[in-house]
Amino acid sequence: MQYFRASEYPVDSRWPDSEEIQALKDNYSVDELRAKCRQWDEDFERNVLLEMEKYPEKFPINRCPECGEVAFTPKSERCVECGHTWYGQNPLRKAP
Repeated sequence: MQYFRASEYPVDSRWPDSEEIQALKDNYSVDELRAKCRQWDEDFERNVLLEMEKYPEKFPINRCPECGEVAFTPKSERCVECGHTWYGQNPLRKAP
């Protein structure tokens, strides 16, 4: 995370985003950068959900076809909530 690196580490010219990190250091104090880190952490769940909506193919969610509960793993074929099984019908389990 850029705010964290900018607030805690000296800029390393080998970083691919070293210019962006330096710009953050130039424009914000260490306290402001740390505050932005805390805010980002607090918004983490919201950010993850936004990414999941933006790129659903990268975040497969396996739900029980009976009760709709999220399965234990993407490849599970048995629901831990209702006990329903859907063996052989999980598209996430089949080879691409």
